[in-house]
Amino acid sequence: MAPFRISMCIALVIGCQKSVSNDPEPSKAHTAAMPARISAGSGAFHLEMGGVYQRYGDSKSAIEHFSQAASLAQGPAQQVQAYAALARAKEASGDRDGAIDALELALAKTSDPEGAAAWGGAAVAMQFAGPLGDDVLLQLARLHAERGNYDRARALGERGLAAARGAWQREQLDRFMVELARKAGTLEQKIAAMERTLDEGSADESALRFLAAALASDGMPAPGMMGVSQAQPPATSKTLIRVYERLRELHPDDAQLRQNLLTLLERAGRIDDAAKLATVSTPLTRMDCESAFSPRPPPAAVRGAAEAVRIRMLSAEKEQRLTETAKIAALAKQEGVAAYLVAAQLYLEQGAAERATQMLDRAARDARSRDDQRQVAVARERALERAGRVAELKAIHERWARSDDPCLRLAATMRKQPQGMVAAVSQPPPSPGR
Repeated sequence: MAPFRISMCIALVIGCQKSVSNDPEPSKAHTAAMPARISAGSGAFHLEMGGVYQRYGDSKSAIEHFSQAASLAQGPAQQVQAYAALARAKEASGDRDGAIDALELALAKTSDPEGAAAWGGAAVAMQFAGPLGDDVLLQLARLHAERGNYDRARALGERGLAAARGAWQREQLDRFMVELARKAGTLEQKIAAMERTLDEGSADESALRFLAAALASDGMPAPGMMGVSQAQPPATSKTLIRVYERLRELHPDDAQLRQNLLTLLERAGRIDDAAKLATVSTPLTRMDCESAFSPRPPPAAVRGAAEAVRIRMLSAEKEQRLTETAKIAALAKQEGVAAYLVAAQLYLEQGAAERATQMLDRAARDARSRDDQRQVAVARERALERAGRVAELKAIHERWARSDDPCLRLAATMRKQPQGMVAAVSQPPPSPGR
């Protein structure tokens, strides 16, 4: 076994060094969690080694390496990784109490001030979760529930729901909370209490989503699995339909909620209601909005003039290139808003931020179509990001959230998540002059 272990170590070190050195733009989280090159004996090295032993079913050796990784970790992110991996290895070996201890340590690190600065606080538990997003918090809650520690499990579930940033994450936690209530013998009581609130004036979204998960587990189709043929008791079907109707009132642009409600109406025999819902304009999806926000290539005349300005940037003719940029803005009479946007980008590249803002203001004034308005919104966001004006960026996203444009509303929602919604919004536009 010794020669095999030595060969594995050598292969891992070389492989990890190549992998890290060839990564052109590692994420901030991974940069903080791992040194530029993995060296033998480092925390990152022991994480890799523990993973290899775990894949080969050697839990004892995996636990040894993950324990070393936790003690040698560089920063909270790597410690979360190490403790989470240690917990999985201990659970696989039958040591559930040890797994709970390791996960509690991992969860504590998500509140570490250093970790919060690098990865947004509790989100680090989700990012360094484990396979298939089975995050630290949810796994810890499950283990406590299996041990009969229902109060601790419930507190963890509620904490997870408060921090959840994605629909899939929230659904997993809702289903866990339903199963927890079932184990504790309080499920029927909770369902009855929540059903009584269905027709109240203000809807409690957390209660509605709990009901959706609970009724789905009683023979109803689960959220996101509406195509599966399942028997539905009529009374339960009626209640679940009302739940989805209330959820859709809260989120009229949610395509998944619309589809779930449509399928439930069809299965309940409410064909007229289903047909009426089907005629409602289909909410825009993330893919629709990615297309809507994609930067458009500027007209040929604008593109050529921009290329000439960029050529002049190679020399010291500052006033001349600023004058030429102003001429591009004048093309807006013939070429439309695109001329202002290209001029704004060129001004930013030349360090003339005030002139760039003036161009964006003119573009916003002249933008008539929804497409033009989106292009202006994206350009303004990009300019503020470049300048690091965080407060103004936040104000823009708040205005987007109140916009009558569903894509801007969706973008505003997704900006609150660790990973933005529209790739085109966060990427610089193609060079107008190239």
